[in-house]
Amino acid sequence: MKRVLPLFLIIALVSGSCGTRSLSLQVMQPAHINVPARIKTLVVVNHTIPINKWWNILEGVLTGEMIEQDKRGKNEAVKGLVSRMTESTRYKIINSSETFEGKGSISGLTFPDALEWRTVENLCKKYKADAVLSLEYFDSDFIVTNVQKMEDKDGKQVPEYHAQGVANISLGFRIYDPKDKNIFDEQSFTYRRVWNAVGSTATAAALLLIDRVEGVAAAGYDAGMSYAERITPHYVWVDRMYYKKGKKTEDIKAGARQAEVDQWEEAIKTWTNALNSPHKKDPGRAAYNIALAYEMQGDLKKALEWAQKSYSKYGNNQGREYASILQRRIEDQKRLDEQMGN
Repeated sequence: MKRVLPLFLIIALVSGSCGTRSLSLQVMQPAHINVPARIKTLVVVNHTIPINKWWNILEGVLTGEMIEQDKRGKNEAVKGLVSRMTESTRYKIINSSETFEGKGSISGLTFPDALEWRTVENLCKKYKADAVLSLEYFDSDFIVTNVQKMEDKDGKQVPEYHAQGVANISLGFRIYDPKDKNIFDEQSFTYRRVWNAVGSTATAAALLLIDRVEGVAAAGYDAGMSYAERITPHYVWVDRMYYKKGKKTEDIKAGARQAEVDQWEEAIKTWTNALNSPHKKDPGRAAYNIALAYEMQGDLKKALEWAQKSYSKYGNNQGREYASILQRRIEDQKRLDEQMGN
């Protein structure tokens, strides 16, 4: 199987009672939906300009929003979107400065009427893009709450104020495909981020919280990244366990040392020797470690074979769980190949 993963490793020196150690690695996850492989270049536009600007002014007065709050949030949502999407080679992303009024939505809290197909076609022609990715609506609020608690300080009860700032983001995206004149994704969702602070008074605690404009901007950025993962293959960190020592053989320990310096081929040979250990648990642990080594090399088929053998032949229960993980990775890899056009 083709190797598609970088070997970014973090060895966590956490040992369990059964002589295990953990490591973390990055694996590429497929997007949640399949965007047609022919769509390789996307131009990003802003379709959230309210046709009724007086509504937004009134909303800002009524809700206490600062003038720049939604503007910053929208810009950061697009930045987060583009940042996450450009981590993958799946697309070429063009972040344009194009803005369009959202007809059909007075408040900007729902999807506006779709862009006209002539507009979509002109955008794709202008930017040499295959499709248009549009931020269709965006709304935010930032709420601060205070709770007074009594804390013991040197035997005395003194008041302590806990402030919490909550940024709530509502937004929606569309992807316009001019070839088929089809909106093949229309997704709305909400995103929430929380900050906490402690002070001697309610005011002091509130002042220690993030500024509301900055809070909405930070939450908007994360929300944009969240949508990007829906349509873009992306890297995630996963944890793996391996055995660092055996019961009646030094080969498992020796192989673990080789693995920790990225000598996976050598580790496989060393762990293979441990399959002959007289202790009933050692062969299962060695087979499990061999499975991990093959995963680290990108050979998921062999990794699955050894994980299954660890359980079915040698009775290592961890092998069964690992085999399930690897089966899901193989299924994900098939989807990933399709999405990347491999």
